[in-house]
Amino acid sequence: MGRKTGGCLWAFSEHSNSVNSAVYNPFGDKILSASSDKTIKEWDIENKSTLLNNYAALLQDLGDYKQALELYEHSLFISRKTLGSDHPSVATTMNNLAAVYEAMGDYKQALELYESALQIVNRTFGNTHPDIARILNNLAVIFIKVGRIDEARSNYQKALTIMESIFGKNDKNSQIIRASLNDLEDKLKDQAEQDAPPDRENGRRSIGSYWRGR
Repeated sequence: MGRKTGGCLWAFSEHSNSVNSAVYNPFGDKILSASSDKTIKEWDIENKSTLLNNYAALLQDLGDYKQALELYEHSLFISRKTLGSDHPSVATTMNNLAAVYEAMGDYKQALELYESALQIVNRTFGNTHPDIARILNNLAVIFIKVGRIDEARSNYQKALTIMESIFGKNDKNSQIIRASLNDLEDKLKDQAEQDAPPDRENGRRSIGSYWRGR
């Protein structure tokens, strides 16, 4: 599940001329728009959770993880309150929030959020939905980082099966997951060779686990 953003969120239709700027506060309560007709208007936000997600995504891209976390958590609170705990939008925000924790190196928290998002999507859409594959892919990345390699391989395989069954083998997402799985298999093969007994012909010796500390 990649980070999701919205489409058209608001049309500033009450100005008599073109809008030249618009800003909203960090909590998504209001938008102020300025027009060439020399007016400023204040707008209430109907889709507050989506705006918070979009703003948090921007801060995440800028590396401001602390502020991004605050906004994602606020968005999650709003989604749960207004839509219910099992709504797909809740899973989307959990996925986005997990990505921030992952970027900060808090893999335990990231895993918990990804797994919770996976459960919601599974209950809502079933276990063959594309978002299941996307979250499985995200979980696989974390599993690699914490050394749970067998689970990472299993997740990649499940994600690939889902994507290929829906979109085909030539789909971009299918190709990305397949490449990740192949890369993992290649590294495991290298690890097996490194951990093998010394080869009498070339003197190769084990130098330890490829994945340790990564």
